[in-house]
Amino acid sequence: MFRKTCTCTAILPLSSSTLKMQLQSDEVTAFGVQKMTLHSDKSFIANSLGMMDLKSSDAMTLAQDAATHTATPTEEVAVAVVQFRQRAADAKLYGFDWIRVKGEPDNDYETIIESAVDSVTTNPAGETIVTEYADKATAYTALKKKYNPIPIKRDTPPTGTQEQEYFVTRMTLFPAGVDKKYVFSPASDPKTEVQLELWVEILKGVDKLELDYDKAIFDISEINLTNKAPSAKAKLSSTITLKCKKEFSSKEEIKVWAYTKAVATGEATPATTSTETSSASKFLAGKLTVYPNAAAKRKKNKSCTGASNNRLAKFKYQRGFSKRGFSC
Repeated sequence: MFRKTCTCTAILPLSSSTLKMQLQSDEVTAFGVQKMTLHSDKSFIANSLGMMDLKSSDAMTLAQDAATHTATPTEEVAVAVVQFRQRAADAKLYGFDWIRVKGEPDNDYETIIESAVDSVTTNPAGETIVTEYADKATAYTALKKKYNPIPIKRDTPPTGTQEQEYFVTRMTLFPAGVDKKYVFSPASDPKTEVQLELWVEILKGVDKLELDYDKAIFDISEINLTNKAPSAKAKLSSTITLKCKKEFSSKEEIKVWAYTKAVATGEATPATTSTETSSASKFLAGKLTVYPNAAAKRKKNKSCTGASNNRLAKFKYQRGFSKRGFSC
């Protein structure tokens, strides 16, 4: 929510969501240098409780002849759900943060979260006013938004430990030769190569899981998937190895694509040509964000080291539970 003037005069990344989006401010300006389009597939409402002006320095047209507009597909996880997790033996050795969900070893946040700070303001007397969310449910909803939730496409509503949303894990990793001051443990060197666990739920039969990433920056071993039939979430017996080869200054995404088996047509066999067998389809199954590690992005303070700090410190959890994020 913007409280003062909000003016957009640059090219910004397109935001696409299946959820409700709201932009609110005392004053909002949207400025298209060459062209600006406002489109709706169903209903478009222009509403003002005061005066409304429509102005043009050239011709103005009002016609019942709408043009079509192609929407950008919204991102969703389907067919399989792949979660990236840090090995317990590597806790606190490098930056790694994920939202704890049900069905995994750590205590899930929905259960243990107690409260969260909604806003911090200063009153006319100069006093700091801290406002918390009304209840645990509202606090957890606010927490989930920080992990860039992606809808999970299921044929039936989730039950038990199944999730309706996919929460993107984030981590840090360095190339070789980085100064040792950017480590979590004085006894260790900056992590350039790590092993990650994978928790996988197969929603529909898959042929393979494939990692998609910038090969100039990372080396990653393949996913060894032995059970390709529908199955509940479970940890794979084997890990993947992720190695960082060079510095980078913006966030990198590592995606997992789930491929369904090619569907044969007629008398086609697996050995026939692509004209006789339809192509296998791929679906997003998981995502991992790696924070930038270039020198200009690095920082170190009393509670946190690495390429990112802990942005979730305002969330409180039940006594006896700790949140192992970038700063813990």
